[in-house]
Amino acid sequence: MATAIQRFFGKKTPDELVKKWRQEIRAQQRSIQKQITAIDNEEAKVKRSIKQVAKKGDVKNCKMLAKELIRSQRHKNRLYTSKAQLNSIIMQLEHQLATIKVAGSLQKSGEVMKLVNQLVKLPELSQSMQQMSMEMTKAGLMEEMIGDTMDMMDDDDIEEAADEEVNNVLFQITDGLLGQAGTVGPTLETKPVVEEEEEEEEEEEGPELDMMQKRLQMALNRKLTLYTGAEIPQIGLGTWLSKPNEVRDAVKYALEIGYRHLDCAYCYCNEDEVGQGIRESGVPREKIFITSKLWNTHHRKEYVKANVRASLKALGVDYLDLYLVHWPVSFVNSGTPEDTPTVPNMDYIIPKKDGKVPIDHVDDEETWRAMEELVEEGLVKAIGLSNYNIEKTKKILSFCKIKPAMNQIELHPALQQPELVKFCQDNGIAVTAYSPLGNNVYGEKRIVDDPIIVSVAKKLNKSPAQVCISFAAQRGVIVIPKSVTPSRIKENFQDFILPQEDFDAIASLGSRNIRYNDPGVRDWHVDIF
Repeated sequence: MATAIQRFFGKKTPDELVKKWRQEIRAQQRSIQKQITAIDNEEAKVKRSIKQVAKKGDVKNCKMLAKELIRSQRHKNRLYTSKAQLNSIIMQLEHQLATIKVAGSLQKSGEVMKLVNQLVKLPELSQSMQQMSMEMTKAGLMEEMIGDTMDMMDDDDIEEAADEEVNNVLFQITDGLLGQAGTVGPTLETKPVVEEEEEEEEEEEGPELDMMQKRLQMALNRKLTLYTGAEIPQIGLGTWLSKPNEVRDAVKYALEIGYRHLDCAYCYCNEDEVGQGIRESGVPREKIFITSKLWNTHHRKEYVKANVRASLKALGVDYLDLYLVHWPVSFVNSGTPEDTPTVPNMDYIIPKKDGKVPIDHVDDEETWRAMEELVEEGLVKAIGLSNYNIEKTKKILSFCKIKPAMNQIELHPALQQPELVKFCQDNGIAVTAYSPLGNNVYGEKRIVDDPIIVSVAKKLNKSPAQVCISFAAQRGVIVIPKSVTPSRIKENFQDFILPQEDFDAIASLGSRNIRYNDPGVRDWHVDIF
């Protein structure tokens, strides 16, 4: 088989081809980032010019400069979209490799074809994408390029910017000296996706503003694609540390304003309330991406299915979109699988004997094989990890039949874990950032209150939480901020793109390497990280 495949591919195996394409795509992403940085530098000059011209009262030239700035920002948004789409192609290629042992060769992928057809329209990528498309067509991964494919990246550099948009830009740059405040920010702001339930006051803004908001939604590419082909909203609602009787209302409100991603866990002891919020929101189950997690007491094979069934029952759903092994630590379960409560209490979650948590020694492969069975039986659509470092993730990859689709880790400006993030992404494993604001149970000062974060937020007229969330999103990871306050739930959903200088200032906090959540050291007396 291997010889036949090598002959067909011109002495290159599928592994070698995918590696080559991945390297080329990474190079394109680096090139795009350089262009984004150059645009940021030019935008800074234009903003300074606008301020200088505004002081002279030259409104006409101010508007001309503002339009140039808007065109520049739109182009930059397209580049950000392209980076995300290139990453989606890598994940699709990794999925092909994961299934090639069964299929025997690379299979046609409509998703890859769609992404390549979109990216070839971008002048910066046209030549490289055309070359790659020919190679992929020869390898059987896609059909010939469709000449009349709809161009998702309209050339709005030649369009006239709407007056309201220009006024809004001028108002913000000149601190109110010119222009007037609009209902949305200047092309970098985004509006939550609300399906068929727009607020009346927003409908009255007119088709021009509505079209702009739709473009912005596309530009920020708020969904990422897992290697399985499933799409996951990049901003989700975290439900950890939510008090009883608060979660239901928070979930209901979040879904009503456009959230479509909920992050849950058995050990949060509130999945029944999450389920109530889902039902009361009226949003169909199939429109929501739901994640839950296997708890430490249920790592043995006979307990895994009991744990997922408890979560399904509490949530009131038939399947989970993603199911994660919560921690690479196993606790002794003194009961039987049948004793698993639908909604546990903390005594069940943290069993203690003589004042200590009894640690069980369960082989990782035993747990993962049971997780794979959940996919095969249709109880969950994808499986993944949480709190796994590179070494532990490599171990799972060494024997898995179904590769992890996700690794959910603590990730915020003071704990950026670049090596782990890169390792996961290079291996087609998406990354979710939990505690993006530094939430913790130990009373430590949160990173969201750091002077640098606060300063950037004040400068950009954003909240510190929005700054932290956008920082994570710009790194290409999924973010799950937690809140039960309606205003903050809505605020957290309105991400934006940080200027490069502010992104770099926040990135400098990474040297602190502060891990807020390490129960292994603090509570369980186990070395996890």
